[in-house]
Amino acid sequence: MTIDQQHLCILLSGLLLALTLPAFADKPPERSGKRTPPPEAYTACEEAAAGASVTVTLPHGESVAATCRDLDGRLVAFPDSPPPRHGGGPRGEDGVAPEAGGEQ
Repeated sequence: MTIDQQHLCILLSGLLLALTLPAFADKPPERSGKRTPPPEAYTACEEAAAGASVTVTLPHGESVAATCRDLDGRLVAFPDSPPPRHGGGPRGEDGVAPEAGGEQ
C-alpha cells in the first residue's frame, strides 16, 4: 500500500467514526425502572393546590381525572383511577382484584 492509499484509508476511517458517533450520543438514557410523570401532569397542577382535582389532557387527546400531590417538591397530577399494571391479573368493575376462592 502506498502512502497516499494509507492516508486515504486513515481519512476514510476517521470520517466513518465521526459519522457514527452522533448515533451513540443521541441514545436515550437507560431506564432505572422509576417511571416519571408526563409533562402534562405537572402542567395540570401549575395553578392548583395540593389535593385539588384536575383534568389532565394527554397528547393523544384522552382526558384523565386526577388529584394534585407533591412529588419531590413539585405538584403533579396523579390519576384518580390509574391504569392497571402489566401482569396485574384480572380486575373487577371497581378496579379491585377478586378475592381468591370468592364468587365469580
